[in-house]
Amino acid sequence: SSCGPYEKCECQPIGQAICEASGDPHYVSLDGLRFDFQGTCTYILSQTCGLERTNLTPFSIQVENKRWWPNTYHKVSVTKQVALTVYGSTIILRQNEPQILVSAGLTLFPQVNGVLTNLPFSSNSLNGSLVQAYKDGSYYIIKTGFGLRVTYDLSYYVTVTIPENYRNKTCGLCGNFDGVPSNDFSLPDGTVTQDVNVFGRAWKVDIPGAVCEDGCEGSTCLDCDPRLKAIFEKPPYCGALVDPNGPFAACHAVLNPTAYLNDCVFDTCASDGNNSMVCDSVKSRHPKMEE
Repeated sequence: SSCGPYEKCECQPIGQAICEASGDPHYVSLDGLRFDFQGTCTYILSQTCGLERTNLTPFSIQVENKRWWPNTYHKVSVTKQVALTVYGSTIILRQNEPQILVSAGLTLFPQVNGVLTNLPFSSNSLNGSLVQAYKDGSYYIIKTGFGLRVTYDLSYYVTVTIPENYRNKTCGLCGNFDGVPSNDFSLPDGTVTQDVNVFGRAWKVDIPGAVCEDGCEGSTCLDCDPRLKAIFEKPPYCGALVDPNGPFAACHAVLNPTAYLNDCVFDTCASDGNNSMVCDSVKSRHPKMEE
């Protein structure tokens, strides 16, 4: 169809992909690879790579993690804050903080020159391009005019939605968005590793003075007691997710809960059996199950 008066036709991307970081972070890449990485530093979650000879807008999304349960020996982490840098400015969502930080320039964590801003926020002043930030239910959302979307529940769950025209043009923990999960552990030099800690460290952002750890190894990693795991895999704990007669049975037609069961069991083990963790696991990381 043709445009009417005072209208113009523009190309729009067809489709999109979603990357997730949930709990102590369980990641799902843009290509669907699931992995756990427990680093407590600042990392590139996703950014543009190889935009030469394209008209695509560059962006960078960083996450800073922290130790989830500081009083335990388990080195498990959770997202502390998320920063989107686009159009030459940075917008930051912080754990348990309903206001956003907006700053000019490419300032990294820790943020020192940001302006606290209430939601909803809408600006055409960021280099003349539209950026919106608002709250929708439990989620705080940043959205750009070209279809990039970042959500954070200010607690456990982060998503990044990237339009399809960025295929093969991203890098970071969310992967290279080429449709092949097996090569998502790509390093900045283009080589591929099978070691999740090597992969995670490769996308670390160096912050002067920051004290943090890059993942867990050996005995410092969580190893759930088989007896406890068997308990947590059943109702009323995480087994409620897969119970065909349980409260989430209606979700099974649109969402395979098996992978989420494993994440829930891991998190419940990390919290030493805290029953509220089951509710947090479902509510914070799986909005499709809430709908």
